[in-house]
Amino acid sequence: MNTDIKSLGPFVWSIAELLGGDFKQSEYGKVILPFVVLRRLDCILEERKQAVVDMANFLPEDMDDDARDTLLSGAVGQDIRIYNLSRFTFASLKGQDAKDIQKNLIDYISKFSGNVRGIFLDKLLFTDQVSSFSFKYADIAEQAVRASGAVKERNRITRVQQSTEKSIDRLKEYRSALITAAVTGQIDVTTYAKSGTPDRRLDAIQVEMGA
Repeated sequence: MNTDIKSLGPFVWSIAELLGGDFKQSEYGKVILPFVVLRRLDCILEERKQAVVDMANFLPEDMDDDARDTLLSGAVGQDIRIYNLSRFTFASLKGQDAKDIQKNLIDYISKFSGNVRGIFLDKLLFTDQVSSFSFKYADIAEQAVRASGAVKERNRITRVQQSTEKSIDRLKEYRSALITAAVTGQIDVTTYAKSGTPDRRLDAIQVEMGA
């Protein structure tokens, strides 16, 4: 799996640190996971968003719902059966005044096609979660500091993962070499099993293998 993808999970969950003051730990998933899905849908629909909105404005108001869904989904293309008719995207929501974000986010969620809207509104009750959010405004300088901190944290996680993977690979190679040396008689495992500490036995094996 690509390292960037593998580091994405820990990076997403690291956002939970920002939720600590407003939510219980047991509620983190109810906030983070829906936003991850919403952002993914936003990326999928972004390219054809305006075309879908234009199509919706063109269609007659008394049109059959099934026919409307078919035409709007067709405007998205690629057999994607999801669309969003809100004038907002995640990019435009990010630029809103703090006092407007809550109502605009609800507008964004409420104007998905029925198959998505039903999940977020009826099953996840996500608008209830959004209604409980307290949005605090941060100026541009503070946003830059937070963004830089998030990038640094992601880079740290990536470095730790890469280092761990290298260590695992070296241990696997070392294990394979030890088995080969024991089977071929290069080392006498009974000698190391009867005396010395485990670390000393491993050090002695490594020296003997290198000789």
